[in-house]
Amino acid sequence: MTSSPGPGLYAVIDTLVASPPRNRSAVEQILGTGLTLSSAGGFNFYEAGNVVLDDATLTSVDYREPGADEHEFGPLLVLTIDGECFAQTDLVVRYGFDAVRSPTGHGAAELRHWIRHQPWGELSFGFSTGDDGCLKEVVFNLRPLGAAILARP
Repeated sequence: MTSSPGPGLYAVIDTLVASPPRNRSAVEQILGTGLTLSSAGGFNFYEAGNVVLDDATLTSVDYREPGADEHEFGPLLVLTIDGECFAQTDLVVRYGFDAVRSPTGHGAAELRHWIRHQPWGELSFGFSTGDDGCLKEVVFNLRPLGAAILARP
């Protein structure tokens, strides 16, 4: 747990969008906390919890970094959020979206993801499907370096 509040959630997201996290040390620097290796193999899985920001708490930080032999996938960063409600309408205005991924119906806790395609990959915001419609997670799904940008429908 960080000892004092870090920047606000929007500042963290904006920084990660401008400079996508391609390695663990970049994530640690932006969030101001260390990540612990939880598993290694084709991907290295790093985790942290209870990262306190000015306006929210990241209850979970999950960073997956491809191993040296992995060329099909890029890094993945998932930030799970608690605290202040960041409403879907506010994020739509701030970031804009070009796709929506609806829940599959396999569980009550599934999120609806609003997606924005970026030159570096996919940025998605997961919102609860209940009454509050608050932001619950932010996902940065990066393409491998040098990967072609696929045409979207």
